[in-house]
Amino acid sequence: MLAIAMGTRVIAPNIWAKVADRTGMWVELVKIGAAAAAVTYTSFFFEGSLMSLAISLVVYTFFWKPFWRSWSW
Repeated sequence: MLAIAMGTRVIAPNIWAKVADRTGMWVELVKIGAAAAAVTYTSFFFEGSLMSLAISLVVYTFFWKPFWRSWSW
C-alpha cells in the first residue's frame, strides 16, 4: 500500500503539469483536484476488499499528491 502512494507521488504531478500546461487553466485544475480528492477520500469508509482499498488509494493519491506540497506551510 505504501508503494501505491509513492508511485502516484512520482507519476501524478507530471500528468497534472502536462494537463495544466496544455489547457492553461492551472487554478481551475487545483480546484478540480482538491474537490476530486475530497470526494474520493470518502471511498475509504466503505467496506470492501483489499483490492477496492488499493484502487481507492490510487485514485485518491492521484488527485491529492500533486497539490499537498503547495498547501503545506
